[in-house]
Amino acid sequence: MLNKLKLTTALVGAATLVSGASFAETKVKGDIEQVFNTVSRDKADDQINGARGFSNETNIGLHGTKDLDIGATLKYGFVLEDGTSDAEYTTLDFANGFSVSVAEDSGANLGSTVIPYVSDNFETVATSTGVTSYKEDGTGLSGSPHESAHISFGFKADQGAFTYRYAPSGDSKTGDNSNIATADDGGSEQEIMFSGSLGIEGAKVIVGQYTIEQADDATAGDEQKFTRYGASYNFGNITVGAERTKADTGATSAGAEVETDKFGISFSPSDSVSLGIFTFDADKDGEANDEEGQMIQAGYNLGGLGLEFSFAQVENAGNTSGKDADIFQIRTRQKF
Repeated sequence: MLNKLKLTTALVGAATLVSGASFAETKVKGDIEQVFNTVSRDKADDQINGARGFSNETNIGLHGTKDLDIGATLKYGFVLEDGTSDAEYTTLDFANGFSVSVAEDSGANLGSTVIPYVSDNFETVATSTGVTSYKEDGTGLSGSPHESAHISFGFKADQGAFTYRYAPSGDSKTGDNSNIATADDGGSEQEIMFSGSLGIEGAKVIVGQYTIEQADDATAGDEQKFTRYGASYNFGNITVGAERTKADTGATSAGAEVETDKFGISFSPSDSVSLGIFTFDADKDGEANDEEGQMIQAGYNLGGLGLEFSFAQVENAGNTSGKDADIFQIRTRQKF
């Protein structure tokens, strides 16, 4: 009886050890976000489209690491956004800075920016309210490589990181194997970028381009292209940034190209408070009016709860003269 008790105790102890090791390698991360928006429009025939309301978003995911016998570290995980698979990834990181990843919506990509926003970017504040179709990662384009199921190769050095990404089809998403046989129908996508400091303390640089091939080898129009290059610099509690993006839908008609310039400055008088001023100007080919926007933001960290305010003004939305709007947003976010 005593031997059986010792054996049972040993098995329970071993199981606890294994369980503890498993949880030590795998972490649960997530956040809960609540947003309140209000929109008022200036144009007389557009004033009835003013709106206000609440929105909520929940993200939860598992992230893990494991050292492999081949001298690489395996990173893996997924994120569920409001019950929908938003990101899944498996990455091999080697000691020399080289990495290989099979993923969707994960890793360094040209959807990122060097503009030092305090809260949401222009796209989220203005586009989500229906004021404008402006997008930070490509106005008018059908997608972007990092949002599709892809393979990417990366190399990190002291000056920054290079990334190359290839997606066989813009229609292929994680967990969807139904269209693999006709994957080329969606048009293949490629992305190459560099992001880093160039060895300059306080600096951040991003430059790159992604392309989207025409589906089914269509002859009408060219491939879609998106380029981004920008730089920011932090000195003390002030960060300034400037960036230019260009989206080309490949269409032969006017309006195929949109070139956007963005500028921003943020100031953090303390670890808890951040303030920022931002502008953008979108010049669309063939349009007489540039779409413009200005935004001020303020954020306060309550220690586990972020409280952020944004006020944006958009002029000539959709490049239509006089189609202006004011947007006010309150955002809270809790991380766990």
